[in-house]
Amino acid sequence: MDSSEHRNYLHDLSLRLVRLSGNERIRKRIRGAGGGDAFNVLDEVPQFTLDHLLAGKTLGLIPYPNIEDVLKDEKTKEFEDAFHDIREREGREFDSLDEEEERELKDRVREVLGLPPIEEILPDHSIDLPRTPTGEEQPERRHVDRHLQTDIPEDIFWSTLSRIEKRRLVFEREKGLMTFYLSIGFLEWTRQKPNSKDFYHFNSPLLLLPLHFDVSSTSGKIAQMGGDIRLNDDLFHALKEVTGEKAPELPESEEEEEGEGEGEGETKGEEGELDIDAYLDLFQTFVTENGRPEWKLRRRMVIGIFKSTGIPPSELLPERFTDESIERMGSWVLGEDAVQERLSLRDVDSEKNSELAPAFALPVDSSQHSAVLDVAEGMNLVIEGPPGTGKSQTIVNLIAGAINQNKKVLFLAQKTAALEVVRHRLQKVGLGDKCLAIHSEHSSKAEVFEEVGKRIAIEAADKPIRKEFARLSKRRDKCIAKLNRYSTLLGIKLGTTDGASEDDDLFTAYEAVNEHSMLSHVPNHLKENFSIPAQVGKSLLVELRKGCEPIETLARKLGLEIPEKLNFLRRSRPFSPFELDEFDTIIHNGHALLEPFVDENSDANSESLATELERKNALLEKRVRLDEIEDQLEKEYKNHDHLSSNELTDLISTLWRANFLTAFLWPGFRQAKNQARALVRNADVSFSKLREMAENLKEILKEGEELKERLKEGGEEHSTTDGLTEETKQLIDLSERLNKAAEILK
Repeated sequence: MDSSEHRNYLHDLSLRLVRLSGNERIRKRIRGAGGGDAFNVLDEVPQFTLDHLLAGKTLGLIPYPNIEDVLKDEKTKEFEDAFHDIREREGREFDSLDEEEERELKDRVREVLGLPPIEEILPDHSIDLPRTPTGEEQPERRHVDRHLQTDIPEDIFWSTLSRIEKRRLVFEREKGLMTFYLSIGFLEWTRQKPNSKDFYHFNSPLLLLPLHFDVSSTSGKIAQMGGDIRLNDDLFHALKEVTGEKAPELPESEEEEEGEGEGEGETKGEEGELDIDAYLDLFQTFVTENGRPEWKLRRRMVIGIFKSTGIPPSELLPERFTDESIERMGSWVLGEDAVQERLSLRDVDSEKNSELAPAFALPVDSSQHSAVLDVAEGMNLVIEGPPGTGKSQTIVNLIAGAINQNKKVLFLAQKTAALEVVRHRLQKVGLGDKCLAIHSEHSSKAEVFEEVGKRIAIEAADKPIRKEFARLSKRRDKCIAKLNRYSTLLGIKLGTTDGASEDDDLFTAYEAVNEHSMLSHVPNHLKENFSIPAQVGKSLLVELRKGCEPIETLARKLGLEIPEKLNFLRRSRPFSPFELDEFDTIIHNGHALLEPFVDENSDANSESLATELERKNALLEKRVRLDEIEDQLEKEYKNHDHLSSNELTDLISTLWRANFLTAFLWPGFRQAKNQARALVRNADVSFSKLREMAENLKEILKEGEELKERLKEGGEEHSTTDGLTEETKQLIDLSERLNKAAEILK
């Protein structure tokens, strides 16, 4: 396959990468009013908002006011009398009004009393935002200040912002995704389902600006983070696949536009900034000419989580790469016909390999050493292994080696935690100043430029260090050469002229010395000259050992000391000193893991720990639920400390037999209503709401009583959530230690 075919293949692949299902940049559900992970911006001008953010300003978020707080003038006696009068005049004083009918009457009262209409004192609740004022038309003050009006109700404002911030951090830290954006413009569009007359319905953002989100207990603020405003690549590639036409791009910068005609450049304002109204008009023309009749472009702004799925299609557009890069990428994606042969063993201490990897930032084993050499030679490879096998350690050594060769390295990881692990290790070995973080909160242009400047200054201080490194490397290489010489001598086959032989029956020098050491209990054996006849091999030694067995039998009849002196001949292969060290390490590790069991947990086993852990988890769940109930009681109710659920039965029954009017007129019902109001903190709730709260109080009191009884049965009636959580963690730790120790000592 040639480069042109590779280009066509990658182009088709980039279009197929757009996943419509589960992609929030294609199908974004915006619940509004604090629901979900995004919220609408109301009563603002998109152009002014964008200009503020691109200028580096921080904008504060404000909640949608509660109507009851805004309409305090409707709580006055004058207003209530006027409202009662108008109901009497229309003969509706005893009618049950729904919310719309009541609002209509109150609006008429406001007009009679000369109060301002609601639309003048409440923000415009429409999600379709106004155009930028033109000519001599002056913008309204609330459109040019540093506050953004949201559609989040005031009573859930902080909880909503906190929930969105937590989810943003999850995507950033766990998956390395930047997902928090200001979106301007939404396209409501459709696409026909395969083999069906039905259509998929999509709601896709048009323009995206990455934001920094700052949420505290007193404020919620946004600011531009790093990059400029961008197109929603997923939407544009999906539209190209559906319509066959390319949607209008954003205008290029002035430097890129020199020598080009007008066209898309007309979407820029007088000072070169993006003209939102002009661009949305241009996109509307594209929708009208190429879309379906039901397609609609909405002038709305939304702030929140917009996560994509898969690789951005623009990352594989062929026009971004040279022919050489296309050829290489094509071979990666499509594979090759040849089968990769198993890599041969390396002489890692050779002069060539010592130049490729003169030293390591962290200790390496033979496989890690080989991997570093492969990369240094320009080989592409994949390193796999379970946790704890040294993958991060190898990455640190790869980066350190590349730095030593004056190369640049881009290290990518799916999770921010993986980036931080490698960065922390590089800092620990003194290479932190060579690293530049360009992800998440480190991606702003100003911070990147500042950090680059610091590293340019650091480069000048490296020369003396390199000279000292070269001196130490030569000294180390001499020691390695000497050790390798010893290793070679110990590997020589005895009984040969040059030490090289394929005969496995011959002893190496190391094996002969090791066998001879087994005679340590024989008196004066090391004082004798040590030599092996040329004809003696491993097989002959095995035969001699078998021959000693009848001699041992006869020796027992002669005396007790002789068999003891012959015992060494019956031994199997002795353990080497290295193996004995390994056994000692394994036993030490297992002993260290079992130390917590020495005192109070000496009789513990895996089954008993699992049973106890299950019991503690069940009690912890009940304790957590009980805390939630107690918090709810404290927040919504009062005077319930010595009240049981059974004592509320008659009260609730009386309340359900009454209605709003009878509870006001009849003494028995009125007394029940007053008793119920004495139990709730908000005494201004309606009668129907009061009944629901009383019944809910009974249910949660009953549930709380049952939970307390279960905790008492488990011996934890006086426990706390923190205490049970700590006990559970200790049990988990003990269980893990026991399992690890069992695995080590198996």
